[in-house]
Amino acid sequence: MSNRTKIQWCDSTVNPVMGCDGCPLYPSTTAEVAGRVSKRLKDELGLEAENARQLLKLGFADQPFSAVYQFRESIGASVSSALRIQGHDAPKAAEIITEEIASSLRCYAGLLHLRWGEQPSTPGKAVNSGYPLRFENVTEFPGRMADAAKWCDLTGQAREDSPWRDGLPRLIFVSDMGDALSAGVSFEFLKREIIDVVNSQKGKAHIWLWLTKRPRRMADFSDWLAEQGVEWPDNLVPMTSVLNQDMAVHVKHLKRIPAKVRGLSVEPLWESVELDLDGIDWVIVGGESGGHAKVFDLAWVRDLRDHCVAEGKAFFMKQLGANPWQDGERVVLKDPHGGDWGEWPEDLRVREFPALFGQAAGNGDAGPAAGEVVVISQAAESGDLPLFVELHKIVVRGFAAFLEAGEALAEIRRMELWKTANYKSWGAYCESLVGLSKQQVNRLICAAHVWRSIVDEVEPIGSGSHIVTPRSESQLRPLGGLKDPAQQRAAWVKAATAAGGQPTAKQVTNAVLEIVGLPPAAKKAAKPTCESLRLVIVKAIELARGHAAHDEIESRLREVLALTEEVPDLHLAKAG
Repeated sequence: MSNRTKIQWCDSTVNPVMGCDGCPLYPSTTAEVAGRVSKRLKDELGLEAENARQLLKLGFADQPFSAVYQFRESIGASVSSALRIQGHDAPKAAEIITEEIASSLRCYAGLLHLRWGEQPSTPGKAVNSGYPLRFENVTEFPGRMADAAKWCDLTGQAREDSPWRDGLPRLIFVSDMGDALSAGVSFEFLKREIIDVVNSQKGKAHIWLWLTKRPRRMADFSDWLAEQGVEWPDNLVPMTSVLNQDMAVHVKHLKRIPAKVRGLSVEPLWESVELDLDGIDWVIVGGESGGHAKVFDLAWVRDLRDHCVAEGKAFFMKQLGANPWQDGERVVLKDPHGGDWGEWPEDLRVREFPALFGQAAGNGDAGPAAGEVVVISQAAESGDLPLFVELHKIVVRGFAAFLEAGEALAEIRRMELWKTANYKSWGAYCESLVGLSKQQVNRLICAAHVWRSIVDEVEPIGSGSHIVTPRSESQLRPLGGLKDPAQQRAAWVKAATAAGGQPTAKQVTNAVLEIVGLPPAAKKAAKPTCESLRLVIVKAIELARGHAAHDEIESRLREVLALTEEVPDLHLAKAG
């Protein structure tokens, strides 16, 4: 535990429990690691799986993962010696074994336990009194939470090294060195050491951020508390980790907890994820650190940031990690953790907290409503950044609103509700909407209809099985030319797959053309002159006169005229 920490989103840390019984960042059994090593030995050296397992027993045996990690080089050497006799590539085998064991440990808490806990590779080295022997040995430390509750209240104080927390109460991260929801920890201990302390007079001065990778057990604990007649404290924020789409599914368990504020730690983020933020108030995002850090695509971050803006959730960008990428190129940073936001793209320098954090935890003052976003700080060195962020929020909200507007317009048109407001026609009502033409309104209605017909059944794309949905009317407009929803879905998935994410309107158009068997849209040649384009359209209108469908044809041609007015440097005369 420490009353000061370098973690950007909190002031202090405390660990009533240390260690954990396994997660995606720390193997729960050596069998998991042995399986990955066996697969690589087979794939890269042609070693049969059973033979590989027998060889790995030479080093793995029944040792805990911490011991296997510390002896990884000697394990690689012993296995490679056996392989040398069989004629296999022994040096390569040793490299595979050592590398696979090393890359299996991605948890900084686990690494620190290897440094300060038991070290079989260094006999006689003392174990730090604040650590369990091994990370696998989940150990309770009674009294630590009570000691942390005595720390001074930071409400209203400035944090010179982290101004984004200025004015907040002390934010205390519970369980940064393990998982207190590990299977062997009793609910009685958690109530006594966490809930009772957070509810105490001293505990109410702080906000406690309790993070777990076991949200189901945390929700079960909250149910158990309710059975005991104990309410979940307002100043205790339940949080869970999300590394990939598989873990995102478990966020639903967090929502069972009757907390005032809930949060997600989307760190390290390993792939693009789609989150259901209903009932979630805070999203922290960060890339992976360390020598084996996975790729961290900044496009994934921007998708999450925009989603938070659209949903009115607080977004906190923690770090870019050791392996950030943007537009297919690696982003080179001086900070090995990617934590210096002076090196980041300006639009990612966002650190927000839920509104509840902006009021003192236990002084009874009326503060902003829970869930309302309070932007505590943006990058002070960029004077225009706060303005950009606020305007960007408006833009993202506009993208989300076009669907709602399209559906509302469809109902007004279907029920002819415009007549109740004394508009002479549907077109007159459309033109009253800040000058929108009837054609533009109809496009909004069509876009909303297409979105509803495809979004619930659209197929996942990419290696992460990520679902990409349309975000703008311009993306949906080409799909309106396909009447079959199955074809609309197929065209959208084709365009999104080609783009590797959100496609442009042109990519969607080309996907639609491919579906109907037509070649992609050709690149435009030289821009037409105003006079030549005007003459073609006016002549077409003249030729249409007297035709049975004259009104419809003229309406379509005038729509073309309206579109040409949007082309830069083209100012056409109105057709007669």
